[in-house]
Amino acid sequence: MAAYVDQLVALLDQQGGRVADLLPAICLTGGTMDWHHRDPFDRLLAATALHYAYPLISADTVFDGIVERIW
Repeated sequence: MAAYVDQLVALLDQQGGRVADLLPAICLTGGTMDWHHRDPFDRLLAATALHYAYPLISADTVFDGIVERIW
């Protein structure tokens, strides 16, 4: 598994991407945000996008109105 992670990180670097750190403040935001959607992973994705002011790449319309969504 570690080899795949290393390959993914290398590919992200080549494409100008990066892996965002998951900070305690992001976890707190994800757990306490005023949002009807209860899926914990989706809440962490949204909170991370909000924290870093990144658009979220997802086809899931549940993120509309919470974060900028591409796709």
